[in-house]
Amino acid sequence: MTNPKLLVIGLDGADWRVLQPAIDAGHLPVLAQLQREGSYGRLNSTIRPESSVAWSTFATGVNPGKHGVYGFVRHEPQSYNFSLANSKHIALKRFWDYLGEAGQKTGLLNIPFTYPPQKVNGFLIGGMLTPGAHVPFTFPSELQEKVLGRIRPFMFDAGDGEQTREAVVSRVFAYTKQQLELALWLLQEEAWDCFTVVFTGLDRLQHFAWGGEDHLAHLQQLDKAIEQILAVLPADTMLFILSDHGFGGVANRFYINRWLQDEGYLTLRASNPLQVSAGNWLSWLRRVPLLVNLKQRFLPAAWGPTQLKTAAFGQAIDWPQTKVYYAPDGGLRINLRGREPDGIVAQAEYDALRAELVNKLSQLRDSGLDQCSVAAVYLKEQLYNGPFAHLAPDLIVEPQRNNVASEQNYILDGKLDAETAVSHTAHPYNGNHASQGIFLAWAPETIAPKRVADIDLQDIAPTILAALHSPIPAHMDGRVLNEIFVSQKSPTPSYFDDSFYETIAHMDADARAADDMTKVEERLRKLGYLD
Repeated sequence: MTNPKLLVIGLDGADWRVLQPAIDAGHLPVLAQLQREGSYGRLNSTIRPESSVAWSTFATGVNPGKHGVYGFVRHEPQSYNFSLANSKHIALKRFWDYLGEAGQKTGLLNIPFTYPPQKVNGFLIGGMLTPGAHVPFTFPSELQEKVLGRIRPFMFDAGDGEQTREAVVSRVFAYTKQQLELALWLLQEEAWDCFTVVFTGLDRLQHFAWGGEDHLAHLQQLDKAIEQILAVLPADTMLFILSDHGFGGVANRFYINRWLQDEGYLTLRASNPLQVSAGNWLSWLRRVPLLVNLKQRFLPAAWGPTQLKTAAFGQAIDWPQTKVYYAPDGGLRINLRGREPDGIVAQAEYDALRAELVNKLSQLRDSGLDQCSVAAVYLKEQLYNGPFAHLAPDLIVEPQRNNVASEQNYILDGKLDAETAVSHTAHPYNGNHASQGIFLAWAPETIAPKRVADIDLQDIAPTILAALHSPIPAHMDGRVLNEIFVSQKSPTPSYFDDSFYETIAHMDADARAADDMTKVEERLRKLGYLD
């Protein structure tokens, strides 16, 4: 009996609300066949449904309180500073690490949060957080030369610095073509038992070009790519297709730090030394040679744009007069006495203040449109558990994001100098993340043809391990999706107690030089992931 093989295809931002009408209209024949013959359903993303958090949960099978990633940036404890996160900040082993320990080979292509590359039993090519071809981005290292020998110039992300609809669309199609070429080459030339590739172009396109002909054309490009990939797979390979979150149209912004100012929770310095937004100040700093030299002489060597921007953010706020702020890592943080450098909220007031914020935000209405702008507010302990739960923001605010009508959805924006708390434009975006993505499993005689429910993103890692007959670490939060298998082929999961603290990776705050990360941070900022 041969060992099973599994191909995992990630379609970043795919949503059944978009795919199903295209399938029903006959535009996506390959996905239509896979859906008819396989198990499929909606997949609950993380809260927040952001790629950094979601793909980390996909890889580890745990909630952020265990893997430690809450956003593209990470808060530095006992400070008001934030630094860019990377693969080293995922505190647990990923499913491919466990497969490798069991002797199975993995292939990893363009999975978010796999830069810098780490050792695997197989091969890895980094993706969206890779600064460029001048740094190591593969494992083994010799694979990099082969990759660059095949493809030049080499792209690391579909939305690399582009902010017009036309430029984004063009780059998305080109990047997807590059990804397909790499996938076909690696699938046929390298040894693997589990191969995972994440196509990120759909997410990038939907942010800027939600709806219309370009949207459908890219879905058809992906459908044909899947067809070409299936044609080169070994017989009896299982297929999982999934997304990290869904997507929907958006037409409004909620400037939550402006709202906090209006409500008296946050105060800016009366004589703000910057006098301009932090983003404009940093852009100015980078353009003026003298100021660049001053930055290099007087600021810490590890500081890149994120450190500069958050330092400017910190200088703009009057901390002794501020109780709450919306932080760059995606949540409300209480300026708690004894925890923050200039904290003013006593521990005895902490729970009452959070309850007050939950109440106010939950009832908040956009008076201009007579609708709610906030869908839910969570205390961090309602969402997270584990040794890194204390690092989470104190409250997570979820805007209205899952409505069919774009006019009813909002982007949550942490900008400090917004003129009003609500803006009825989301420019330059017209699409934003939604809470439910997709899951589809297919393998003749192994996967049952049915619609399934109650699938969470954290279920994928243990299901992958079970499908490949690999033991599952007991600390994983997700469950094995036994219902997708035909009864006689359903795996019997086995679990083991993997000492949690033995799996924690080194969390290095100075993981990469600031110069390497400049391009990465600009990409994230232009995609709206960094304020």
